[in-house]
Amino acid sequence: MKETRKPKRQKLPEPVRRAAILEAAHKLFNQRGYQQARMEDLAAEAGLTKGGLYFHFKDKRSLFEAVVLDCIAKIDRIILESNSRDLDPESKLSEFFSAMIQELAGDFQDQSQDSYPGALEMFFEGHRMMFTKGEIRKIYQRVRCFMSATIEQGVREGFFSPRAQPEVSAAGAVAMWVGIYLQYASDPKSFDLREVAQGLCGIFLDGLRGKVSYEP
Repeated sequence: MKETRKPKRQKLPEPVRRAAILEAAHKLFNQRGYQQARMEDLAAEAGLTKGGLYFHFKDKRSLFEAVVLDCIAKIDRIILESNSRDLDPESKLSEFFSAMIQELAGDFQDQSQDSYPGALEMFFEGHRMMFTKGEIRKIYQRVRCFMSATIEQGVREGFFSPRAQPEVSAAGAVAMWVGIYLQYASDPKSFDLREVAQGLCGIFLDGLRGKVSYEP
């Protein structure tokens, strides 16, 4: 009787395998936080043995750093794509906001509304660790510079009100994104993430256009 051979497991290209590991790790860190996520659980989530995960990452800290850097790289790509398109300043900000909303919602997709206790710890752990803290500071700065330059251009070209303050507005927009993330991670049942994010972005743009009064 002929022996039935099991089909060989297809080896994924390294970039594909790495992306799958980071996606799985991001999901589990979001659910359990940095401290509670164990390497064996992270390996299982990524469809690897524990040894297989250690082949790619020497320890949990290096994996966590890679997840944070991957999140930062996604925001960098959004900025790059927004700058590469021939759009007026108003449309550029609108598209940037749309892409950021998509990215923000992606952090919480395919999970139940009770499964985010680790998201807050992941956020604060990233800001605490020396290496990731430095990279997070840099991406905050790059977002502020992108938005400030775009708003300044919009003021010059008449898209935004002369009263718009580019640097102040840019810092406010970053605070808006951080605030949405923290509130939703704390209590995902309190509001619809996309609806609130889209609404706040609309109010922000109306303020730049001078359609919102700041008079008491």
